[in-house]
Amino acid sequence: MTRQRRISFPIFIFFVLIAGVLFWQSQNISDWAKLLNYSPPSKIKTLADQATMNSYTRKLFYLNRPVLIAGSEFRNQCPNSASSISTILGCYHPDQKGIFLFKVDNPELNGVEQVTAAHEVLHCIWARLSASEKKRVGDMLTQYYNQELKDPSIRSEISIYQQTEPDSVLDEMSSTFGTEIANLPQGLNEYYAKYFNNRMAIVNYSAGYKSIFLKYQNKVKDADQKLAALKSQIDANQNKLNSNQTLINIQRSTMQSLIANNSIEQYNADVPGFNKLVNDYNFLVNSTQDLITQYNQLIATRNQDALVFDDLSNQLNSNLSTIKGN
Repeated sequence: MTRQRRISFPIFIFFVLIAGVLFWQSQNISDWAKLLNYSPPSKIKTLADQATMNSYTRKLFYLNRPVLIAGSEFRNQCPNSASSISTILGCYHPDQKGIFLFKVDNPELNGVEQVTAAHEVLHCIWARLSASEKKRVGDMLTQYYNQELKDPSIRSEISIYQQTEPDSVLDEMSSTFGTEIANLPQGLNEYYAKYFNNRMAIVNYSAGYKSIFLKYQNKVKDADQKLAALKSQIDANQNKLNSNQTLINIQRSTMQSLIANNSIEQYNADVPGFNKLVNDYNFLVNSTQDLITQYNQLIATRNQDALVFDDLSNQLNSNLSTIKGN
């Protein structure tokens, strides 16, 4: 009996250890099994490459079978809640139910898909953090938001999440800060470095497509300022022309009276002044017409830039649908 116990005890320990290892690695084994026959589409692999996802991050990305879709198909997967005022460009459904990315074809908007992919996979990462790690990272995110974040557009973005997803604010901060802010505290940089080989590549994509919108916004703003100045000058000229027209009419009437009264000497003396008044009037008319031409040309350019801005914005509006012809 003793000999049998000595033989069975090591075997028992061996199976206990095997069971422990299997339990400890159960998540990795499950992930491995789910990815065993998965081959990412070339576009999805390219997005993972461009977002510099490391092997762990790429695994989570692929586990969620990311897809690029648009139109009603995207809205069905990523519905925009009635209370939301933000633009929805992607969504992550927990428990590996999927990552859905809004498809953007315009080359000027290159970067939107890459940033969205990184944003959504950071949600996957957050979901797998331990409670203690969420607390640690959450404290850093909150401290940065409260004390250092100055970018008004990012603060506005977070305020939207605070209104629409109050229970997920830290999760959204994690995805937003990591993909849109270049200069972060060391602790947050170290956190993101665990998941991306070059986070700045993602931030540069974000800055790149945002700069396109900013360019057209600034062009419209600059044009509006110039238009206001031109209109002010045109209005001032018009007022002066009205006054000068009155003076010319009075002077013409006076000179006609001089002719009628045969006051030729006085008439001749007044002619140079009258002619100068008329010449100044005509010069101001031509100058004002030039300003009006500039104004109309600038209006056309300004409206074209505004149309481009609106068109780019609409291309990122997942609530819009295109109408197909026959």
